[in-house]
Formats: sequence, structure tokens, C-alpha cells
Amino acid sequence: MNDGKRGNGGVHRIAQESLYAAAGCLGIEAELNHRQACLKLKAIATDPEETILAYVWRDLLNLALGNRDNHGRNTAVQRLDDGLIQLAPLFDFAPMMMHPDGISRRMTWGQKNGSRPDWRRVAEQLDEAQILPQARLLDRIPEWQNKLSSLPELLRRHDCPAPVMGRIVKPYEDCMQTLTEAR
Repeated sequence: MNDGKRGNGGVHRIAQESLYAAAGCLGIEAELNHRQACLKLKAIATDPEETILAYVWRDLLNLALGNRDNHGRNTAVQRLDDGLIQLAPLFDFAPMMMHPDGISRRMTWGQKNGSRPDWRRVAEQLDEAQILPQARLLDRIPEWQNKLSSLPELLRRHDCPAPVMGRIVKPYEDCMQTLTEAR
């Protein structure tokens, strides 16, 4: 990953735009769903399949950690000097279920229960739209579930505040259950 610095002490700027801008969703009321986002990532990313899998992984993290503020301005793509187009490093990622105004999940997979996706159906839909072969997503589920299994201990080790830990329990358990159901 390019850290944005040059060896001579200068600054190296990296072209970056929000997923909304990349998808042509302009204005404050712009809306984008995950399928549309994946379709755009397929069209522009240097390695579309890995980029889409990384995008799905980020959504799993949003779900597991209760981050409902998952709109297309909180995800970006970047173009590096060598022409590589990829997701920008993760930013503006927080447990928004703690927000007093009750932030709702903006981007969903087009299912009735937006915070509890049926990952088998997501994989089918991405495959049907020729965005990502179904097996590519389903094959990652055990790996993702394994990575997420250590999340509560990791948060405790890094002194995650008790109120946040208490509020993450339900979204985390729901996320893990959706992965179990998809296996």
C-alpha cells in the first residue's frame, strides 16, 4: 500500500473518489445499493473479483460491529500512479448504533431484513448479474467467519468501552448466524 509520502519528504497525492461519485450518484439524497456498488466496482477495479470480495468483507465488518453509517460517501476508490484502481483504506468506520439519533443502515443487499442478509442469496444475485461467480463469495464465508470469531476478544484486549461492547453483542451474533446459515 502506498503511504502517500515520497522519499524526499514531499507529499504524494493519490486520486480518490467516493463510491457515490464513482457510481455517478450525486447530491445529498443520492442512493446506492450494494448490488449497484459491486457492479460499478466490477467496471472500474483493476482486480474486480478481489475488490468486490473486499467490499463484501467490509460490509460484514459493518454488520458485526453495528456500523449502520455504511453509505457510499464512507467508501472510496483510489487510483494509484501505476494505474491500480482499488478500494481506498477503510475510513469513517464506527459503531453508529451508539448515535443518539438512531442512524439507519443506508446501503443494503436488497433484502427485506437489510441488517441480516442471506449471504447465499447475495451470492446468487451477484452471480446472476454476472458481477461475481457465486462460488467465489461462498468459498470465503468460512474464512470470514473464522476471522470474525476472534473479534470480541480483540475488542476486549484493546479496551473497547463496556457500553460499546454491550451494544455490539446482538449485531455480532446476528452477523455470525447469517454466515453459519450460508455455509
